Amino acid sequence: MSQSDIDVQAIGEPRNGRRSEALYVRSRPRSRHAHWQNLGDGGQLLVVNGSQVFDVDRDVIEQLDAAAPLGDAAVERVLEAIGVLAPPRIDDTPLVAPPLYALSLAVAQKCNLGCTYCYAAQG
Repeated sequence: MSQSDIDVQAIGEPRNGRRSEALYVRSRPRSRHAHWQNLGDGGQLLVVNGSQVFDVDRDVIEQLDAAAPLGDAAVERVLEAIGVLAPPRIDDTPLVAPPLYALSLAVAQKCNLGCTYCYAAQG
């Protein structure tokens, strides 16, 4: 079986040569909270908050597949039910600027080759 046969089986027969569009639709994220994939007898779940990856049972994947068309709130409920939903690790609070410890000013207008650390003419 060739790769194109596998692609056709996975995404269905492309219409009007729109295979890339079909692949895009099939692979786009279904939720902003998590991404999951079915691996046959189980699956993998990537929880975006904290970049956590879990091996999950088939029933969890089926619950997520059923919740995805209902929106992010439904996916959140499934994640909460299986115990992987946590408070956001990163929020929109701006970072605090670090304190200034040192300031270096170059007072020369041009290089005088006098610096001991300079490689030009060995300082």
